[in-house]
Amino acid sequence: AAKGNPGPSGWCWWAGPECWAAGGWPTATNNIAELTAVGAALAALQGDLNTNVTIVTDSKYVINSMTKYIHGWKRNGWRTTKGDNVANSAYIKRIDELIRARNATLNWEWVKGHTGVYGNTHADAGASQAAEAFAGRGTLRTGPGWTGTLPQLPS
Repeated sequence: AAKGNPGPSGWCWWAGPECWAAGGWPTATNNIAELTAVGAALAALQGDLNTNVTIVTDSKYVINSMTKYIHGWKRNGWRTTKGDNVANSAYIKRIDELIRARNATLNWEWVKGHTGVYGNTHADAGASQAAEAFAGRGTLRTGPGWTGTLPQLPS
């Protein structure tokens, strides 16, 4: 979430009511927040590299970056087809490292944002709350973090 783009921004990954984390910055973009949420979630899972994981996100930017565009960017030395530096490449490279460290399958699932999808709604609320906190309107709630098990979520 970004309140302005760039502006006060927040990220959140959410695996359940007792298993989530959030943070943010006084100034960042929505894309940086989305990438950070995925990177933080994968980093939290580093203690269990053998569990299959599905990242559910409303960010086509993140999914396309990690499943389509990354291959060309790597071939081109982290340059776009126009020769420009890839935006947010440090975040994308970190996620790629975390994915390559896994011994299990990582799947991506896109959901439309703001449509009541259970986990996405909670992640969005956490990211928005963090962005508001960095805008000076509230206290940052960082969450309990990784609790060691993935809860069963309702469909």
